[in-house]
Amino acid sequence: MKSITILMLSLLCAPLWAESSGRQITLQPFSSDGCSAFPDGTLSDRRLWHRCCAAHDLAYWRGGSYRERLFADQELERCVSEVADPELALLMMAGVRVGGTPLIPTSFRWGYGWPYPHLYHTLTAWEQKQVRYLQPSAAALALFEQHSTTDFGQNESELERRWSRQRERLQAEFSRNRQQFAQLGQRGTQALGERVAETRALLDRQLTVRRQMLQQLESDWRRQWQFGRTQVTTTMQAIETDLQYWLEQVEAMQREVEQVLLSDDADDGDKKGIERGRR
Repeated sequence: MKSITILMLSLLCAPLWAESSGRQITLQPFSSDGCSAFPDGTLSDRRLWHRCCAAHDLAYWRGGSYRERLFADQELERCVSEVADPELALLMMAGVRVGGTPLIPTSFRWGYGWPYPHLYHTLTAWEQKQVRYLQPSAAALALFEQHSTTDFGQNESELERRWSRQRERLQAEFSRNRQQFAQLGQRGTQALGERVAETRALLDRQLTVRRQMLQQLESDWRRQWQFGRTQVTTTMQAIETDLQYWLEQVEAMQREVEQVLLSDDADDGDKKGIERGRR
């Protein structure tokens, strides 16, 4: 996962690095293969929607933001719907949405006029200047639409041979891309597994530390509770001892007072009061 993230960040930041380092990215002259891996028309009219593909190629050659690509694909669908039928337009729309991504280095990717990688972004002032300089005029584009090298020939065998070549080329590119993505997926899975193992080990260490802290807190609390209970017991015993001592002192004083009052020197009234107190 870490490898895939680094790769995606490097692709996204490639235009910014090139501009900040002073290296000017050069736009290649406009070229088009018509509708790429799709026919330019029907058997009766072999160039029926060729002009739609030419305009679409011009937008893809220029590149730009994601919204600009979406608009170019929608214009292709609208153009083909007008000259052919909506179902065919939807089929071509699905094809360009999947196959025209700028992430794969194909000859018909979004921004194919620029060196790969050239991902979604608003063209800089220098890039717009190159586009204005190299973009064909309307007359030149019309001439290109009339005399493009994408003519399939005069018979069905030439059409079949063209389809066979396009199919082989696409299969070869698909095999290469599938191998690359498989390698990236394998490295990403390995990196993800390592990251999960590291995270699990970190969580285990943190859990162990917290468990030890809880055990220490519990032990401290038990010691403090035992110490407090011992202190309370000791204090109560001391209070009871002191109370017992003072009770004994009071009883002793009371006995002394009684002895004095019962002596021969005491008055008869005091002796009668002591007797009544005992009763």
